Amino acid sequence: MSGWDEMFPTISACAYPGPGEAHGAALPDHGEVWSLPWQVEESSAGRLTLAVQGRALPYRLTRTLTCRAPDTLDMRYQLTNLSHHALPYIWAAHPQLACGAGAEIHFPPEVTVVYNTLPASWGWGEVETRFDWPVAAGADGRPLRLDRVGPATLRRGRKLFAPPDTRPAWAAVVCQPAGDWLHLAWDAARIPYLGLWVDEGALNQAPVAAPEPTTGFYDSLAVAWAKQAVTVVEAGATRTWSLRVRLGAGELPLSARIERG
Repeated sequence: MSGWDEMFPTISACAYPGPGEAHGAALPDHGEVWSLPWQVEESSAGRLTLAVQGRALPYRLTRTLTCRAPDTLDMRYQLTNLSHHALPYIWAAHPQLACGAGAEIHFPPEVTVVYNTLPASWGWGEVETRFDWPVAAGADGRPLRLDRVGPATLRRGRKLFAPPDTRPAWAAVVCQPAGDWLHLAWDAARIPYLGLWVDEGALNQAPVAAPEPTTGFYDSLAVAWAKQAVTVVEAGATRTWSLRVRLGAGELPLSARIERG
């Protein structure tokens, strides 16, 4: 819908909860790197490396994009903590895919429930209200397909998280009726959590779906820190993680459903 946002070091605006001189620093909504200029470090046929330096916090983040095949893009990240203190962070992919009404969202079979993380004013109950996945009971008691994207005329949105102990390693969006699909795969040991943003006209003029592999449980770094469900890079250390994006058409193949990246 509006590009592929990189969420870092938080998704929701909050005060930085980690130790050191930066404690309490204001972190903006959607983090800061999606709106900062990145420097090109390498550009060649089928490969591009970009880097960005933190402003609110002392870090350096690089992203290398490699086209492994015409239908496959590898995204490799490297984070270096430039401070003298441990650095907790949330990274999340935020691809707002303009998938159209009727699109289907696929998660691994071990995901059988999800949690709402939006305020009650969004209409999904209180934060941490639990729903069965993919079919939940609506407010009227009728079945509600959480894995289906409705039209923008619904004027609603939802942000859901798989339970933190599930450790899913892939997600896919299948557009209908054409059957075009986009599949994301990652190492769940390095990216342990999975969120899902679906906008059916709440903020966008067209329906979108954004599966969000992420290193923190919930959108706020402060909340994830309090829950002890966040990734930490030690002082002066480096962490890496990868995301593989595959495109296809027709039925989502079984191999794509079980791929671990």
